[in-house]
Amino acid sequence: MASMKHYHLSLRRMAKNYQSASRRVQPATLAATLLLGFYEVWNSDHDLWCKHMWGARAILKEISLAEMTRGILAVKRRRRQRLQELRNQQSYDAFDAVNGNVDNDDDLHEVDTGLLAKLSGQPVSYEEQRAANASFWDLPKRYTEHDVETYELVRDLFWWYCKMDVYQSVLGATRLL
Repeated sequence: MASMKHYHLSLRRMAKNYQSASRRVQPATLAATLLLGFYEVWNSDHDLWCKHMWGARAILKEISLAEMTRGILAVKRRRRQRLQELRNQQSYDAFDAVNGNVDNDDDLHEVDTGLLAKLSGQPVSYEEQRAANASFWDLPKRYTEHDVETYELVRDLFWWYCKMDVYQSVLGATRLL
């Protein structure tokens, strides 16, 4: 009973967020939508699960994830080049002490564009420049650490959505959203 009360409270707040163009595309709104969908899995309500998945899909369509990926990967590429230059100059210790260990940018190589192309049925490249989608996300020219963290959060939520979409498709014998 308590869970249903909180579920309905969450639905009302999500409806408010979804009506706001700026709050709709926030990572918290996407995360809450996916979490509500997961709640429907526990309740064994496939129809409501699908509705939350459609909502998450709509949110993801408004977020310029491809453009964010291009920008963030470029930032990480420059960061890695700068780190390599400093290592070559034997001043890595000073750089590491000031800026923290940036060696954790392993996701530069984790974007498997071949896999993404197979999954989407479309060619995928993050190297070419494309016009940014018109959306709330005004892509900054200089990404901050907060932008990188936001991107990583949205990226992880996107993959959570993809996994839930596959599960929903298999269990409901329906097509992928």
